[in-house]
Amino acid sequence: MKKFALVFMYIMLIFPLCNAMGSKNKQNYTTEQIKENLELLESELHLIKKDGDDSSKIRSMKIFYNMSSVVTKYASINLNSNNIETINNYAEIVLNVASIYKGDWAYGNAIHHGNLVLGRVELFKGNIESAKNFLKLASETKGSPQLDSYGPNMTLARELLLKGEKAAVLEYFDTCLVFWDSKSAVPKIKAWKKAIKAGKEPKFSSHLYY
Repeated sequence: MKKFALVFMYIMLIFPLCNAMGSKNKQNYTTEQIKENLELLESELHLIKKDGDDSSKIRSMKIFYNMSSVVTKYASINLNSNNIETINNYAEIVLNVASIYKGDWAYGNAIHHGNLVLGRVELFKGNIESAKNFLKLASETKGSPQLDSYGPNMTLARELLLKGEKAAVLEYFDTCLVFWDSKSAVPKIKAWKKAIKAGKEPKFSSHLYY
């Protein structure tokens, strides 16, 4: 039951969850809603641990979906000194909770975006090697219906490119093709690689927001 103990340890933290998602129009979850999700998840996981309650498993999974959606947004928003701790802590929670849902489709999203968030935080702090490692971990997700169709998020990849880390980004491209199997995947990767080879910034477009 170590995974539950780890979840509880993070759930007990107090987070200053305030406006980390940017403008009100872009913020899908309020501070109160996020805090409520964490409290509900703690309660449901306690019931699962105590009684193996099937209804609690279903409810906790729905909460996990909400949490995964939040961390997906965090993978792309602007980081600053006011929101970085909140975003880092929330991503850590989602990644630790994710281990409970390995058989669920949302697991792949949580692994991908959670690691991207931690990588962006590390890059913000100036830890390039650590950021590159999280980029690699993000690419090793098993995928999901969304990732398989729409593809990976490229925000951290773009930020590393701006730091001159071409090799890490090219490796990220290739590894993402393991799960990204839509018809547009290979043509997009080829175009991005061509741009990098020419010394230009790839046009990631919507991949900066997925």
